[in-house]
Amino acid sequence: MDKIQYDLLAQLMAFEIGPTNATFSFRDRLARENHWTMDFTNKVISEYKRFIFLIVTTKKAQTPSDQVDQAWHLHMTYTESYWDEMCNGLLKQKIHHGPTKGGQQENQKYLQQYQQTLDMYQTVFGDAPKDIWPEPKERFADAGSFQRVNTRNFWMIKKPSINLNTKLDKKLLLAGVITSLAGTAYAASTQESSSTNIGLTVALVGAIAFIFVFAYILKKSNQRKNSSRSHDSSGGFFVGSSTSSKSKHSDNDSSGGSDGSSGCSSGCGGGCGS
Repeated sequence: MDKIQYDLLAQLMAFEIGPTNATFSFRDRLARENHWTMDFTNKVISEYKRFIFLIVTTKKAQTPSDQVDQAWHLHMTYTESYWDEMCNGLLKQKIHHGPTKGGQQENQKYLQQYQQTLDMYQTVFGDAPKDIWPEPKERFADAGSFQRVNTRNFWMIKKPSINLNTKLDKKLLLAGVITSLAGTAYAASTQESSSTNIGLTVALVGAIAFIFVFAYILKKSNQRKNSSRSHDSSGGFFVGSSTSSKSKHSDNDSSGGSDGSSGCSSGCGGGCGS
């Protein structure tokens, strides 16, 4: 990174998005709309600015994480801040954002492009924070599942999930299942004998053991998930100094071929209009 780039990065990091005297600021809105803590929101804004820096300095198409893309989308609604103050004033070039064409070819393109962005981030900044920059497959896994929901009309209840990442998790789950099944089988075999009470006790112990093992694995799975992605969580750019260029990004659904997935594109250059 040369001195010019270093100075540009410093200016970007110091750049204040939106009116400084607003009662409800840009970061307040970003935090509320995504149900993020303020600390996490500040991290996302910093990563968004780093992403903008990569666009401007590499002059190659880049694709952001979903979290960074939320900051990007919201910033563009602050049109004066985005176009006049950042693009025209600070960057001296415009960065556009438009929808993807959709389809498997586009999906694959931006999956690869996101990986290239992670590689470029590593080269320029070092390791990217995993809670904001997940791996490509994780980045696009839930892209087709997001919807706007009015929380005054609907309850939001998190689905339980189990991720058997370790051999210990798998062994514990298997042990719990075997114990439960063994107890049930023993109870069935003794139901007409004097050992019925013993059999029922064994079955009950097996069931309780299974529940405890299941709860333990679920807890550990959620802890791992929260540590790698602190909050619930797209795009591509291209930058040119004098000509207008375009690039797109898309969000894949879980099947990997989403014509209806969300996506956007960007292009920038001296010839781009707002």
